[in-house]
Amino acid sequence: MGYALLFLILIGYMIYGIVSVIKNKQLNRAEKTVWIIIIVFLPVLGASMYLRGTFVARH
Repeated sequence: MGYALLFLILIGYMIYGIVSVIKNKQLNRAEKTVWIIIIVFLPVLGASMYLRGTFVARH
């Protein structure tokens, strides 16, 4: 249940961020593209860094 709630919050954050960037009239197309890439990949990079630090490969 906790993971599902966390997943919904993450998806909601991403959708909110993308919609707010698209609605912003002061940004040009390139700036909007950069912000959307940041919004999508920042949580993915954070999760991958957490998992890489938590689980150590056995030799």
